Amino acid sequence: MQNYVFLLNTDKTCLDLIHPARARELQFLGKASMFRQFPYTLILHHQVLNPQTKEYSIKIDPGSKWSGFAIQCGDEILFRMELKHRGSLISSGLQKRAGFRKGRRGRNLRYRAKRFNRQKPEGWLAPSLKHRLLTIQTWIKKFMCYCPVTAIEIEQVRFDMQKIVNPEINGTEYQQGSLLGYEVREYLLEKWERESVKCWSGGRTKFNRCSQGLEKSHSIDAACVGESGASIKLRTNQPLIVACTGHGNRQARRVNASGFPAVAKAKAVFTHVKAGDIVKVLLSKDRKNVLAGTYTARVKTPTIKGCEVLITGNRVTVSTMKNVTFIHRNDGYSYGW
Repeated sequence: MQNYVFLLNTDKTCLDLIHPARARELQFLGKASMFRQFPYTLILHHQVLNPQTKEYSIKIDPGSKWSGFAIQCGDEILFRMELKHRGSLISSGLQKRAGFRKGRRGRNLRYRAKRFNRQKPEGWLAPSLKHRLLTIQTWIKKFMCYCPVTAIEIEQVRFDMQKIVNPEINGTEYQQGSLLGYEVREYLLEKWERESVKCWSGGRTKFNRCSQGLEKSHSIDAACVGESGASIKLRTNQPLIVACTGHGNRQARRVNASGFPAVAKAKAVFTHVKAGDIVKVLLSKDRKNVLAGTYTARVKTPTIKGCEVLITGNRVTVSTMKNVTFIHRNDGYSYGW
C-alpha cells in the first residue's frame, strides 16, 4: 500500500489526504493536477467552498543518522517517511578543511597564527547537529503547508530509571512504576505553556511498538510515539525514503591532493537543467549495461544540449532534451522507496 496523497484546494489551502486510487481518479477525470512530485501532492482545478477537514498530527522519531516521520489521523497512519541525515559528510568536510589550513601554516607561506581565544556565540550548535535540527524543522513546515496539522508529537529520549533498577520489569509494572504521572505532567506543560507540541519518552515508543508486534523501523517508531501510538492501523507499507544531499558547498577554489589551488576552469551556465534535478529519461537502445526503457534518474552533470544521469550505477550521457521530461526541481534531497 502506498502513502496517501496530499490534496490542495485551488487557493493552495490544505485539504484532507486522499487514497491513491482517488488521486488517480481525480487526475483521470481532469479535476486535479500534480502540484508536487515528492511528496506527491495534487491541486484541484475548482475551489471547494467551506471545506471541513479532519485533525492530523505529525509524529517524529529523531535520530543521529535517520529520522522517522509519520502523519496520523485518528488511529490510522496515512503517511510515512524516513529521512537520512548528512551529518557525517559535514563532519568530514570540516576535518578536510582544517587539514588544508594546517598544511598551509607549515609551508613557506604567509603565517596565520592559531586563534585559541575565540568564543562560540550563545546558542551555538555543532554544524552536524544544527543540520539535523534545521532539516527536521524544514520538513515540519513542508507538511504543514500540505496537510491541516493540529499537533506535533516528538520522541524525546530520557533515561529509563526503572530498567536500570529492575531489568526484568515489563507489562503493568512498567506502566505503573516510579515515573507514574510524569507523562501527564509533561503533557500539561506542553499543552498550556508550549502550545501544539508534545514530547514523549523513547520507552513509551518501544513499548507501543512491541505490544502491537510491529517491526523495527524509523517511520514505524515515529508512528508509535506517544499515547496515540498505543493502537494504530498502518494504511501504508512503503515509506518514502529521503536522503539529504545538500546544495553543494561554499568552497571558493578547489584544491589538489597537496592542498594547493587547482587550475580554475571556466564554468558554463546552463538554464535547461541543473545538477540534482530529477528527470524521466527515455532510452531507445542499449548503452553499455543500461537497458532500453524509461528511467527516473537524478541529473549528475548538465551538458550543452543535454545532461548526464546515473542509471543502474552507470553515468549515461543524454545528448538532447527531446526524450527527457522534468519531474522535480533540485531541493537538496534525493527521493526513493
